[in-house]
Parts: sequence; C-alpha cells; structure tokens
Amino acid sequence: MDKIEKIIATINRICIIIGSVSLLLMMLIGFANVASRCFWRPIKGSFEVIGFLGALTTAMALGYTQTRKNHVAIDI
Repeated sequence: MDKIEKIIATINRICIIIGSVSLLLMMLIGFANVASRCFWRPIKGSFEVIGFLGALTTAMALGYTQTRKNHVAIDI
C-alpha cells in the first residue's frame, strides 16, 4: 500500500502543478484582455479559453482535495 500511496502522491503533485499553471494562465489572459481593451483590440476567444482553463483548474485540484479528506464549499 505504501508504494501505491507514493504513486498517488506523485500524480497529485503533478496535477496540482498543472492546475496552478492553469490558474496563472487564466489570470494572465484576463489581465491581457482587459489591458488590450484600452487600445480597442481585445483578445478574441479569451472568454472561452478562460472557461476551459477554469474547468482544468478545478479538475486538477479535486484529486488533492479528496486525498486530504477536504471538501469544496462555495458561498453564494
């Protein structure tokens, strides 16, 4: 079981890195889109790309959340 847990921990670390990079890309694309609107040249398709990256960020974080026995809560 110890070997399986190490494999799962390694996979979770990789997923967290992918999710973190995805979140960073979301922020950079959002900032670039807002900044480019000042010059009347918004980035085409940025809304869709940010949506895909948001789904990727969420999916990559779920495995880590499950191994930590935590849950995701959203206050509305």
